[in-house]
Amino acid sequence: MKKRMAIALVVLLTGAAGSCYWSARRNNAEKSNSMQFTMAKVECRSIRQEVSCSGSVVSNLDVEIKCKATGQITALPYDVSNSVKKSDLLLKIDPVDEERTVRQAEVRLASSEAKLARAKQSLLVSERELEKARKEAGATLKAAQASSKDLRTKAERTTALREKHYASPEEVGSAEAAAVEGESALQKASAGIDGLKVEEERLELLRQDIKLAQADVDSYQIDLETAKQRLTETQVYAPMAGVVSDRMVQVGQIIASPTMNVSGGTALLVLSDLSRVFVLASVDESDIGQVRPEQPASIRTTDACRLGGCVS
Repeated sequence: MKKRMAIALVVLLTGAAGSCYWSARRNNAEKSNSMQFTMAKVECRSIRQEVSCSGSVVSNLDVEIKCKATGQITALPYDVSNSVKKSDLLLKIDPVDEERTVRQAEVRLASSEAKLARAKQSLLVSERELEKARKEAGATLKAAQASSKDLRTKAERTTALREKHYASPEEVGSAEAAAVEGESALQKASAGIDGLKVEEERLELLRQDIKLAQADVDSYQIDLETAKQRLTETQVYAPMAGVVSDRMVQVGQIIASPTMNVSGGTALLVLSDLSRVFVLASVDESDIGQVRPEQPASIRTTDACRLGGCVS
């Protein structure tokens, strides 16, 4: 009985194994029929290695734009991502205060120029008057010298005649008095000549006044040039061609000058040169070993990234 049961169990196991074998062969045959193969020619090609990393795309040059003037922004024609050319107007500030300063400087300059012209004219008039006085004093001195000499000669002649009893004492006294008056007139004429030296020194003072007036004119001229320069600084122009990558101010905002403020003034725009761009990325240490200098590479960024964003 036991022998029969063993034979039956062997037959059963053999049948089950055969059934599994034929079922597996049928499934493999079906899979083989369903698979498709693409034929390709065997040739040498480069193997592409892809590396995922995080980083940023940066421009060739970033220039932070500031304004030397202080005031309220009235014009700001460019926004982020707008392209600009060199010398394009980037920003304009209300120029009322600077225009007023220019007018004040012009008035002060005109006043100083008028004072300078008046000082020059005064010197010219004084020089002419001095020349006239010098001629008159010279003629007066010559006349006084001649008169004094003549009167002294007459007094001496009268004295000689008195010794010979041909002239009275009264005539001698009158002649002597006339000679003394002539000598006094001569001294006054000589004093007039000396007084001209005082006028010459006064002319030197006028010349110094002209120099002071000229210095005022030069100073106010510099003030006017400075005021005009500050007026031009109310308009900011692009120092180069590029793209506005950031804008930190709005129309109507009051900005501070970097030259008048210890904090460095208000930053207005950032202008980027995109003629060349660079990728700054951190490569994993497991991949950096496959990177070599001057190795050609292609960069692909994610859709959400832009200038200054991420790289994959």
